[in-house]
Amino acid sequence: MRPPIDNSSDRSSIELLNSLLPREVLRQEFTFNRYERIPDEVREIYAQIGRPTPPLFRARRLEDFLGYRGARYS
Repeated sequence: MRPPIDNSSDRSSIELLNSLLPREVLRQEFTFNRYERIPDEVREIYAQIGRPTPPLFRARRLEDFLGYRGARYS
């Protein structure tokens, strides 16, 4: 079976991915392993800065604009 072809060129999508993304990223993305080991350097950085999660804000103006009638909890 031939690899899928990008419509805008005669290159295959696989060749396109290889030219855009680093090999290690592709290996991790298309692995059959259930879990991937996180490198120690990355673990250390996450331990120093914590998990980056922004505060959660409710989009009340958007709900009003869309006419959302659900219960609001403030």
